[in-house]
Amino acid sequence: MTPAASDRPPTEGDPVPSFRRLLFVLDALSESMPGAEIAALLARRFAADLAALYVESEDLARLAGHPGVGFVATRPSAFAPQGTPPSSESGLAGIAETLRAKREEGRRAVEPASHARSVRASFEIHRGRMVAAVAERAVATDLVVVGWSESLTVFDAARRDQPPASAIEDLAARVPGSILFLCEGRSPRDGIDAGPVTVFFDGGAAAGRAVETAAAIAESDGGALTVVLATPRPAEAARWQEEIARHLAATGLRIAFLHLPEGGMDALGAALAALGTRLAVIPAPLPSDAGPITRRLGRRGCSLLLVR
Repeated sequence: MTPAASDRPPTEGDPVPSFRRLLFVLDALSESMPGAEIAALLARRFAADLAALYVESEDLARLAGHPGVGFVATRPSAFAPQGTPPSSESGLAGIAETLRAKREEGRRAVEPASHARSVRASFEIHRGRMVAAVAERAVATDLVVVGWSESLTVFDAARRDQPPASAIEDLAARVPGSILFLCEGRSPRDGIDAGPVTVFFDGGAAAGRAVETAAAIAESDGGALTVVLATPRPAEAARWQEEIARHLAATGLRIAFLHLPEGGMDALGAALAALGTRLAVIPAPLPSDAGPITRRLGRRGCSLLLVR
């Protein structure tokens, strides 16, 4: 990421982050319960409506139409609905029956999570390709929430002979709003991020909004925020730090600053690992060298919020 003409920290005149329409994306590999809880938490935090989109794989749907076709589950989270006894996961299972159970699992996860937080929610089932389905609906959405540990790397990337991160990059390029790539496998009791929020500030056009968004999440989720200042100039980093600290003083957040003179996604990835970050907030656009970092973040359980 390189600094843009709007090379400045957020000021009092900057708009407060406004996510009024959230799109939560699920498929047969999603861990529905934790994802739905976190999506509902975000919707509540931003006073937003929540639209859940369940994308059913065309390939699996076709297989389900062939008699005698089944699959062998190799691990508990692959296809079996949550709560299925381990003994029932071995052997052949009917694909159509399993897909139907996963759809209902998603619906059952979204409805109570949204109701408990007084969030207006809807649930839609779509058969097709995930990236295309999300991109089509994202035009009328402020924030897309999608699990990246399975959904993007298996259903979309593998079948098109792409490396695992390419579907993430494809989605980031096609969605006009902000995107939360949610690392699955955590408990909603840990909150949205399960650790301090870290935001990457490079002085670019969306950097101020990224800081505002990270602060809004951190205020309701632990109260700690780390701001990574990406600039080779120490004087500029000191100025950014002073102005951001002054701007966020009224929030009561515990704010730490880290100067990253090297810049670039490799340096950022190393910094996030050292900080133990579980939610990284990065201003759009996603850099061209972000692929290896997105894979690394996903493997170590770190979610990524790309802010536009």
